[in-house]
This record gives sequence, structure tokens and C-alpha cells, in this order.
Amino acid sequence: MSDLVDLQRQFLRALNEDAGALDGVVVDAARRMTVHKTTIEGGLLNTLANGFPALRRVVGGPVFASLVSEFIATAPPRHPLLSTYGGGFAAFVATQPIAASLPYLQDLARVEWARQDSYLAADAALLDPGSLNTGDPDSLSRLTLRLHPATRVITSPFPVHTIWRLNQADVDDKDIPALDMKVAEHVIVTRPHGEVVTRAISLADAALVTAVMGGASLGAAVEGAFAVAPDFDVTQVLAGHFANGTFASPC
Repeated sequence: MSDLVDLQRQFLRALNEDAGALDGVVVDAARRMTVHKTTIEGGLLNTLANGFPALRRVVGGPVFASLVSEFIATAPPRHPLLSTYGGGFAAFVATQPIAASLPYLQDLARVEWARQDSYLAADAALLDPGSLNTGDPDSLSRLTLRLHPATRVITSPFPVHTIWRLNQADVDDKDIPALDMKVAEHVIVTRPHGEVVTRAISLADAALVTAVMGGASLGAAVEGAFAVAPDFDVTQVLAGHFANGTFASPC
């Protein structure tokens, strides 16, 4: 067993530090490890390019490849499923020099990761609004809703939903207008009927969902939303959540 452990340690060192660490153990070890490492990095680059296409479009392919290379070096995969790789990419991007000139990049990455995370989240039956006792305001106010496992909320001081939407593959560069970066936008990601939906929501709406996430009753969550925006339209907002699968059926 100790020989196997030693070999595994040598392999890891050859992969991450010294390509010649397996010399004498494997024929032509340095060249083989270089090829192996290049193949792995190429696969991870493709994985993150598929997961963060809007961010890649914003910064450009070469810069994105450089970011991914640095990210791989600092945070190699810890899980055999590549679809789970990239959870720390948003935080990593925020530490890079490019974030100084494009400070919204972290939040854009958060939106794109939320979409992946939502898609892979556990399933649950959606809340049927017809099951709610809307005729009893007191009972409705005391109700504790349950978020669907695929629901994700991102708040941002930047127009992150617009940036994400305008950097989809079907949007031509010439159709992207100048944006006011002082406009805050907040995003909710849900997965009704197996399809990921990404919507812009108000800060008050985000406060409501966050309160529900923390276990607040519907009445308390609505009060919190009104504290943020006195003109909060609770009927319209809840209709949007019911239609888009924000809440799960009670257990």
C-alpha cells in the first residue's frame, strides 16, 4: 500500500510541480506528463467556457483562457464530475487585475454559476398556488413557504442581468448599447419544469425571497419587502414566483 501511495504522490507532484518527478518510474515521463497536463487543462478550459460563456465574451477568449489557467492552478477539481467545477470561479475573478476595470465580472460569474447550480439542483414538486387559502389573510400571512431547491438569488450594484442578457451568443455586438453601470439589478434563477429561467427582480423582491429562504413567514417577508419599497406590488410579484417555480410544494 505504501508503494502505491508513494507512486500517487509522485504522480501528483509530476502533474502540479515537476513534470520529471516520475523519471525512472515511467518511460519518457516528462513528455507524457506534459501531454497529460495539457489535455486536462484543455478539458477544464472547455468546461468553464461552456459554464461562463457571457463572461468569456466580455473579456475575450485569450484573457478568459489566462484566467482559467490561473484558476486551475489555485483550485484544481476536487470532484470527478466536471459539471460541478467552477463554484469558486466568481470569487477568484474578483481577485484578478481585470476586475479593477470591470468590477461587475464577479457578479456576472455568480449569475452564470447560479444557472449551472440551479440546473443540477435536486428536484421537488412546485407549489400549486391553488392550494393556498387566499380567503383567510391571517392564515396566509402566517404561512411559511419553502424555496424550490433550484432557486438562486443574486443581488448586485451593477446591471448584471442586462449584461448577462446582452452577452448571449445570439446577440450581435453592434446591438449592445452603452449601459449605466450605476443601475443596480438583482437576479433570480429558477428551474420550472426542468428548464432554467433567469429573471431580473427588484431589490424588494430579492428581500422577500431572501427572507423566505431564512424561514420567515410570508407576512414577515412581505413586510420586509414593503420596508424596502413602499409601492411593492405583492400580488404581481407572487404571481411571477408561482409561474416560474420559485417555491416548492410543502413537504
